[in-house]
Parts: sequence; structure tokens; C-alpha cells
Amino acid sequence: MRASILIIIFSFLPVFGECQKVGNPKRFINQTQYFQITLIEGGVWSWFSDPRAIYIPSTGEVVVGCLQRVTSTTGQRRLASYKNGVVTLGPSGWNEGDDIDDHNLSVAIKMANDTFITAYSDHVSPTGAIYYRIGNGTTIENFQSVQTVGPRASTYANLHEIGDTIIHIWRDANLAPGDSGVGYWIMRKSGDYGATWGNRIMFYWEPDEGSPSPPYLISRKTSQDRIDFLCTNAHPDPEFADNSVYHFYMERDSFFAVDGTFIVDPNDT
Repeated sequence: MRASILIIIFSFLPVFGECQKVGNPKRFINQTQYFQITLIEGGVWSWFSDPRAIYIPSTGEVVVGCLQRVTSTTGQRRLASYKNGVVTLGPSGWNEGDDIDDHNLSVAIKMANDTFITAYSDHVSPTGAIYYRIGNGTTIENFQSVQTVGPRASTYANLHEIGDTIIHIWRDANLAPGDSGVGYWIMRKSGDYGATWGNRIMFYWEPDEGSPSPPYLISRKTSQDRIDFLCTNAHPDPEFADNSVYHFYMERDSFFAVDGTFIVDPNDT
């Protein structure tokens, strides 16, 4: 994929707690002053892992995840936070697997128990894995040892919390040993803040095994009990003339079309 955006400069809106990317060091919009804040030097994103940045209303904190360049041939996953004018960096040295590819950034959410969970992956490496870490305490400064799901030829970590359930989503190229499918989107769920996980659920894939590219998907938590998905059936590139974009959502464990038509409850399949 084409290189994604740098997380070099963000602007913080202290009155409303929103993030806005701006071109000038500071300016006024509707009499509100915006400042640029450098969170992570040399950080990059890929578009299909989320949330890459979160705002925590209870603390006024902005937390960002990325893949950070260390040298020309090495990198590391990194978290950073901004709160009350102070930038705090998370632990360094998260360089499991392929650590120089922007697909492999870290994403994070703050769970209802007031701790963070972060996830990342390799980029469809046959010997790669999905990785996740659970925070110790209420900040991004300390995490437990890395946990591994794999080996999996996987990419694009996503995390959401719906009710008391943590949902971990990724794209997987092998459901079983020796299976080299074009790309399956998988989710699994945890009811104890990431300590244990349920079985993997395959919820979206390209049924045409001859597809020139795996499907791409973006997920967003749009309400307390709903996740919306935008997806394609191939790489989002003009060269794939038959590519399409689809919208569906998950609510109360079931999937629905954009008009609300029930699709499936994966627990029943």
C-alpha cells in the first residue's frame, strides 16, 4: 500500500477536547485557539487499523498509536498521550515480528476497568502473529508482557469495547494450517478485559477465490452497542475495476445491512 500519514503534528482543542489537523502553528476558528502538539516523531499509520487515536472525556486525554521509525531499517510500535499540556510516551521496544512496515502499527482503547489494551500484527507474514498487551494501571506507561495469537498470516488490528465485551478484529489469510485464503476478516471477544478470549469468528471475506486482492475493511464504534463496517472486495485501487464498497453493521451480536435488514447472528452458524 501507499505510505500513510505521519503522526508528527496534531492540534489540540482544549475547550472542547477535539483533535483537528491544521496547517499553521496556531489559528482561531470561531474564536477558539488551536495549537499544534508534536506527539511522536517519525510515527506512521495505515488506514485499516483502528482506533489510531482516541479521546477520553473523563480525563481530557488524547491517546495515539503508531509504528515509529527508529532507524532506516528498524521500528517499534508506540503509544503517546496528551493531557493537560503534557505529552507522555508509552514503553519502547515493542518490536515483535516485522517492525518496519506501517501496516503493523499499534492501536489502543481504554477499557471500562480504566486500563488500556493495545494490539498490533505483522503484515501477512507466514511466520507472523497477532500481538496484544494489557495495561498495568490507568496510564499508557506500563503494560504486561506481550501475548501472541499465531502463527497467523494476518494484518490490520482493530479494537472495540461494546458493553462489557472487548472485540478484537483483524484480517487473516489462513484459518487453518495450510489454508492460504485470499483474506478473511476475523473477530474474537473477551468478557474479562482481555484475560481470556472466545473462538475466532469469520464475519467477512471475499467469496471469489480468484480475486486479485483480499478485501479491505474499516470498523468504527458508532454508538454504545454498535460497530459499523465499510469494506471492499479487493484492494482500494483504481486498477481493480470490479471493486465495490459495502456498508453493514453489528449490533447486539448480530449483523445488519445498512437498511436494518438482518443478515446473520454468527453465534448461530
